[in-house]
Amino acid sequence: MKTPKNVPAFLLPALLAATLPIAAETSAVFEGPYEDIAHLSVYDPRENKILLAKITGGGDKTLSVRLPAADYPRFLLVIEDQPGPLILEPELSHAADGKTTLTFKTNLPVEPRVTTGPVPDRVGGKSLALPRGTRHTVELSLEDKHGVRVAIEHDGLTCVWPRWGWDVQGVIFTRNP
Repeated sequence: MKTPKNVPAFLLPALLAATLPIAAETSAVFEGPYEDIAHLSVYDPRENKILLAKITGGGDKTLSVRLPAADYPRFLLVIEDQPGPLILEPELSHAADGKTTLTFKTNLPVEPRVTTGPVPDRVGGKSLALPRGTRHTVELSLEDKHGVRVAIEHDGLTCVWPRWGWDVQGVIFTRNP
């Protein structure tokens, strides 16, 4: 499955549009890991259209493109050949005997970092580096209202679960308030 990335691309500010003639095309350079791009296009929200963009150069860390210009924001749609790192099917279970088990999968073989601690940061408790693989299970000892966070990285891209600090996923509530 190809993963789209939306990159806001404001190509010609409205203030400059009054003094400069609007060109039919413009060029832009973006920084990031762009070596696995399958397709580029531009979404025009005002016209509700997808327009073509052309890769004119770049490398592992940059991407040069030529695309239609406008005096309002458009979105550069980057479709990758393959998805970046993903955390799949995360589950945190708490047994009656007090043991907490975290299980999850990843779409790529990675070395996940698991941290625990008070919400929202989920640090300050344990920090574990798990062995490289795609299926992971770890037993944890969590205090009430403490949470767990999983972070993986692959080729400069990072995926974190849960995404937001105040998310109740990855938190065990053992007492009522």
